[in-house]
Amino acid sequence: MVIKEAARILFVDLKAEYESLRTEVNQAIQRVLESGNFILGQEVASFEKEFSSYLGTEYAVGVHYPVCVHETPAFENLGYANGDFPVSELASRHILSLPMYQNLTFEEVERVCCKIEQFFK
Repeated sequence: MVIKEAARILFVDLKAEYESLRTEVNQAIQRVLESGNFILGQEVASFEKEFSSYLGTEYAVGVHYPVCVHETPAFENLGYANGDFPVSELASRHILSLPMYQNLTFEEVERVCCKIEQFFK
C-alpha cells in the first residue's frame, strides 16, 4: 500500500472483504462469544503476539479505547446507555492502534502500512 496524498481517504468494500473471510471471521466471533471475553481477551492477545512476531518487535498493536467515552464513569452523569451509540460501540471493540505517531516520517508510515498489508496476504 502506498499513500501519496495525506488528505486522500481510501474506501474499502467491507462487505466484499467480509465475504472473502466469512468462515474465519465467524469462527473468531464464535470463540469470543463462547469465552465471554468481549474486551481484550485471548483473541486480541493471540493476534498481538503473532503480529509483533511477524514484525520482529516486542509490541506491535493494541486495542484503542476499548470502552466508548459515553460508557466511562466520567460521563455516566449524561445518562447514556449501552446501545445509544451503536456504531461507536462496534468500532471501539474492533479498532486496533497501530504503531504510528505524529513524528513518524512518511517512509516509516509507508513501511508500517506495507508490513500490515503483507501480514494479511
